Amino acid sequence: MVTGLFCSLVLPRLHGRETAMAGLAEGLAGIGIGAGLVYGLLRFGKFLFGRQRVSLTESTRIFFTETHLCLPDREIPYEELFYRRSTWWCSMPRPSSWRTDVTATC
Repeated sequence: MVTGLFCSLVLPRLHGRETAMAGLAEGLAGIGIGAGLVYGLLRFGKFLFGRQRVSLTESTRIFFTETHLCLPDREIPYEELFYRRSTWWCSMPRPSSWRTDVTATC
């Protein structure tokens, strides 16, 4: 984002503008639109796939390991957080179902 904004400032003709400030304005608009699209996709994904809520007190300590999120009462594998089944019409395949056996023939 910073590089794109810098290029918009230095090379305003990338946006079809004549002045550096006009190029900067176009670059800022691009950043705003891009951030809005990413945020919109995030919200839409949460609508489609649901959320998982966990109630914790303010003094609760959680730990992140290589494979789990460790809470005081349980450990949650990252696969469950990032590849859990959908609560709506879509379902996301688990990583284990992505693997296929390929036999090489000569």
